[in-house]
Amino acid sequence: MKLFSWRIAPNPRCVKIFLAGKGIDVPTEDVGVPGKAFLKPEFLETHAHRRVPLLQLDDGSYIAEAMAICRYFETLHPEPPLMGSSAQEIAVIDMWERLAEWEGMQAISEYYRNSKGSFADRSLAGYSKTLE
Repeated sequence: MKLFSWRIAPNPRCVKIFLAGKGIDVPTEDVGVPGKAFLKPEFLETHAHRRVPLLQLDDGSYIAEAMAICRYFETLHPEPPLMGSSAQEIAVIDMWERLAEWEGMQAISEYYRNSKGSFADRSLAGYSKTLE
């Protein structure tokens, strides 16, 4: 198992915080280019998702997206429960996560994407200037 991460990106950081809260150690590879605002070409060429975090499982399959990765580990290691124990707790945590993503993170992402030169002519994270 390996977690592909990027030191400066917020979503991989969320997964790392979650794993620390669970007491789970997962080998991690930083795939960001040091001093640059983009991912290493070899990562982009070999991973169709082209975004981080990305969890590679022992069978070679992948799980993308921070919350999906966290839910995977929550299911494997239910104690301590970090995503709620009751139906109401789970629903409220999901609600706040979605609100934070759409009302906070989405706006920040759009600002960053539209103000940084490394994102010129790109509208979707993880995709090159021309879709193949």
